[in-house]
Amino acid sequence: MLKVRFLSSLFLLCFISASFAETLTLQKGDKVAIIGDSITEQKCYSRYLELYLTLCLSELNLKVMQFGWGGETAPAFTRRMEFDLMAWKPTVVTTCYGMNDGKYRPYEDFIGEAYRKGMETIVKFLKSKNIRTIVGAPGVVDSESWQRNNPDADKFYNANLAKLAKIVKEIAKTNELSFSDIHGQMMKFMLSAKKQYGEKYVVGGRDGIHPEKNGHFLMAYSFLSSLDLPEKIAEINVDFKNEKIDMSHGHILQKSHFGALEAKLNIESSKYPFCFQSDNRLNNENNLLGVLPFIDFQEKFNNFELKVRNIPTKTASIRWGTKTKTFNKEELAKGINLANEFIENPFQSSFLNISNLIYHKQSFETSFVKRSFSGLRAIQQDFKGDKESTAFTKNIVRKYMLKHQGHVEKVKQAIQPLKHELFISLNP
Repeated sequence: MLKVRFLSSLFLLCFISASFAETLTLQKGDKVAIIGDSITEQKCYSRYLELYLTLCLSELNLKVMQFGWGGETAPAFTRRMEFDLMAWKPTVVTTCYGMNDGKYRPYEDFIGEAYRKGMETIVKFLKSKNIRTIVGAPGVVDSESWQRNNPDADKFYNANLAKLAKIVKEIAKTNELSFSDIHGQMMKFMLSAKKQYGEKYVVGGRDGIHPEKNGHFLMAYSFLSSLDLPEKIAEINVDFKNEKIDMSHGHILQKSHFGALEAKLNIESSKYPFCFQSDNRLNNENNLLGVLPFIDFQEKFNNFELKVRNIPTKTASIRWGTKTKTFNKEELAKGINLANEFIENPFQSSFLNISNLIYHKQSFETSFVKRSFSGLRAIQQDFKGDKESTAFTKNIVRKYMLKHQGHVEKVKQAIQPLKHELFISLNP
């Protein structure tokens, strides 16, 4: 209870609104690079982001690559950004540094100065390359699992991370960049979720630093909050009385049938809802459904809307996939979010398959960036100015990019329009 009360006070002091600056607008064909330390290298929040950007915004034809490196700080990334990052030529970058920069000790000015210098160098470099950027704050350490034998450790380190979040917010504001307050979002969630699920519900992970899936989903949510995104993934409008149907871009009505008491819609969708695995154990840190009550993800980012107007009965049942739910006339006329009402839905299986392919793609990205690019950078440095060595390294980088493209194509081939059926049955 003592830690929860302290978290409440700390949250009030350090929470920074994620919407302080203009949001970043994605453009068709953007290449989004996700950079950070071992938390990024976990390939979890980066996978959630790639799933959302490629499936829920499929019309933009976005490409995503993660550049996570365990133990890295902002100053350390400056030594590899020219070689590693620019080999892929991104147009958009997200950054997430600070966890290691804080040095796992109480804040001192030299810590903030080093972090500021590193982040300013990164931002200056990205601006010089005309790369649009979302500057992310560091996350949190868990109030229960971080250094259990030292009850004050989470207090001083989260206070340290809050100061680093403030520094990086200032850098974003000065450079007119979008800012993602991961620290504030995770602190807010940690306070609320532990009250609901108990102190042993970890947000900062089992080791107190590396989040479980719940924390990573919060990170992805924070980055999405810094983007200018469409209000809805789908808008399916049905006028039952007049037998009229229209739907938004990314969804095609292939066939429909209206009877006296029912309507059937056959739809092909190229835009997917973000899908979740069904699990009633909301207090399980790896069950993302346990996060949803604390954030507006479903309403703000995952609205797959169905509106049914002019039904002659007080209620109607909707069947989507294998599940059926009943709604009243007013609810249907206002619109229901199918992605929220039907956690088990026709997109689940394809979504999970694509998620696995993205994980394998991102694993390859970690492998060649950490294992191969580091060696090539050393060769380039050792033989600086040598044309033969420069040509060699460029050729190997090109070969890795071609091999990477094979993983990209596997994901792309799996992202196909999905056919699904909606049944509307009137309840006399």
